Amino acid sequence: IVGELYVADIGVPPELYARLGLDVGPLFARGEILYIDMATAEIQAAIGTMMPALQPALEALNRLIAAVSRSLDLSEILQGAARTVAETLGAPACGILLYDAEADVLTLAAEYRLPGPLRARLSRLPVEGSHMEPVVREGEIRIYDPPTRIPEFIEREALIIPSEWDGYLCAPLTAKGAVIGVISLFGLRSSGFGRDERWLYRAIGEQIGMAIANARLYASTQQLAITDPLTGAFNRRYLDEFLARETRDGLLSRREFALIMLDIDGFKAYNDAYGHLAGDEALRQVVWLIRRLVRGVDVIARYGGEEFVVVLPEVSAAQAQALAEAIRAAIARQAFLQGRLTASLGVVHCATAEEGVSPQSLLAMADRALYEAKRRGRNRVRVWRAGSEAPSTSPPHGKPPRAALTE
Repeated sequence: IVGELYVADIGVPPELYARLGLDVGPLFARGEILYIDMATAEIQAAIGTMMPALQPALEALNRLIAAVSRSLDLSEILQGAARTVAETLGAPACGILLYDAEADVLTLAAEYRLPGPLRARLSRLPVEGSHMEPVVREGEIRIYDPPTRIPEFIEREALIIPSEWDGYLCAPLTAKGAVIGVISLFGLRSSGFGRDERWLYRAIGEQIGMAIANARLYASTQQLAITDPLTGAFNRRYLDEFLARETRDGLLSRREFALIMLDIDGFKAYNDAYGHLAGDEALRQVVWLIRRLVRGVDVIARYGGEEFVVVLPEVSAAQAQALAEAIRAAIARQAFLQGRLTASLGVVHCATAEEGVSPQSLLAMADRALYEAKRRGRNRVRVWRAGSEAPSTSPPHGKPPRAALTE
């Protein structure tokens, strides 16, 4: 015994097993380890004759593995995979589509030299009734010679792909046995797709699928690390890192900005009276209300307990105050599970970062404004402008500003 072969469907061509006289089909399903006696000259000779023919394909796989292993960023992985596979296989164009099982739709996530009309056609492709349906439903590899009869490639009786493309391959991208996408490759007359190389196309799909799964897992882990699990807002760790980075050399260092600190009035009594489930739901609803009023660039973070912070890049003092009033009014109107709740809000506004504010001083000023709102009766907004001695008073509740921030 000179070695061992782990038998699994990882892209090793079935022809190799057949040449070696091995019936490995049943072993694939069980994932067993097969010990092969490599001592006989006959088996060694069979391997020796097969390896030169397999060398280009194995080199292609190695190049792909290297390309998808350079990054954990999904867009970089997909773009690198599309370019590498097309160049390695001599394909003039390539597209990688990701599958949304809930919507039953494929969306183009990366492409290499696809013509504009074809790129538009593949940007969102319903699976039902399409030429990719067998690939998604059954995990089949489909080779179309030629692809000119595919309905998706005909628009107003005109072909939307170059006439010299007479080969077309669709292979599933798989991860943990599930189809998560499709890679589509177009071929020229001089370099078509061999049907006896299906093992290679399947191995390519598995390698890309594994890279996609790893990137998604990494992104999910990163998101969990910076997200409050109860409310879905960012957590304190992310807020601190964001403020430190952005006040130093980012978005907040170049223009005026504001920060709102919000505390739910009487939340401990509400929690004690109605239980933690009602309290948790109230916190989730508060974040939902805030999200409805802020912009995509604004940052919502849970500061601790029933306190939240909203960071507002590129806003005036009046805009920040208007948004804070809109949030206060929305919370006061909301019908929570066990009655009404109110919130007090402190706002700090900075004309520019040149005023020398730090993340700590920003939070301290917002906290002082919040304290003033609490001291003056709760359910109100107080504004602190950087450099001022004390927070200013917001408009009376009976005359709230007309609108919150807009894009």
